[in-house]
Amino acid sequence: MQKVEHPQKKNSADAINADQAAPRLLRAYATDSITVTLVFSEPMDSTKASLVNGYSISDGIGAPAQVIPVAPLFDRVTLKLTGANALARNKIYTVTVTAIADCAGNAVGSSNMARVGLYEHIDSFNIVVNEILFNPKSNGVDYVEFYNRSNKILNLKNAYIANRATNGSIGSITQLSAEDYLLFPQDFIVVTSDPSIVKRDYLAQNPDAFLTVSTPSFNDDAGNVILLNEQGNIVDAVS
Repeated sequence: MQKVEHPQKKNSADAINADQAAPRLLRAYATDSITVTLVFSEPMDSTKASLVNGYSISDGIGAPAQVIPVAPLFDRVTLKLTGANALARNKIYTVTVTAIADCAGNAVGSSNMARVGLYEHIDSFNIVVNEILFNPKSNGVDYVEFYNRSNKILNLKNAYIANRATNGSIGSITQLSAEDYLLFPQDFIVVTSDPSIVKRDYLAQNPDAFLTVSTPSFNDDAGNVILLNEQGNIVDAVS
């Protein structure tokens, strides 16, 4: 006879699957001067996440005017600011989250801060190729590390990785991020098809500074990488 679990009672897997991990604020991005979105490591309790006093933005902005949990996953929330407290250009702010929790009731822990600001257009050499791994260890994967050498906040949604074929044409063009992802001045980001394998094989100074991207294929004895902006202009190229 098939065993039936009752939805209003704790089932046999409850103790095994109990979520005891504190949610983490992974990053933030601004789509305009009064709209900031926060990205968490897991779905949040939408009721608690709606409380405006659970958020504060530095440099005198303080609490948002409104908080909108983003359905259906609720792993991100959108903060709406007033015009009087709008984000200014060429400035990096810090968002701090307190007193909100995930669906299991775990409060946000020490990973409760993220930088945010208004991003700018990516120009030539704003981002440069810092390192290419084209000959990984056995059962490893390639990766490319980029560095923001500018003083600008840049959006990796507007950047594309590619390579150059033997005939000189640019191909294998792939967007670095399908969603807004800010790269701050003097920050690094590693793009690879499998971040977990890179972290397994090499020491990662910042385990969060990874993007999962299908990088162009590299020969084991050489690799060439081209970075393009949203207009298709070359930002940097290494071969």
